[in-house]
Amino acid sequence: MRDKDVLKPRNRQALKQAEQDENQREFAVFGSIILRFLNFFRTAKQVGIGIVKRLACETGNMEAFTSCQQTSVNARLKNFIQKEKRI
Repeated sequence: MRDKDVLKPRNRQALKQAEQDENQREFAVFGSIILRFLNFFRTAKQVGIGIVKRLACETGNMEAFTSCQQTSVNARLKNFIQKEKRI
C-alpha cells in the first residue's frame, strides 16, 4: 500500500512552484495597494497646495500665496542644486 503523504519528486516540485506563485501574487497585490496609497497622498498634497494657493488669491491674502510659492521654489532650487552636485 502506497503512503499518500509521500509525494513523487515531480509532484513535490509542482507543489513548491504553486506555493511560490501564490506568494508572488500576494506580494504583487500588496505592492499594488501600497503604490495606490502613496499615489493618493501625493495627489492629495498637490491638491492641498492648489487649494491653499487659490484661497490665498481669492481672499487677497498674498502673504500666504507668496509663502506657498516660495516653498515650491525653494524645493525646486534644492533639487536643482543636488542634481548639479552629482554632475
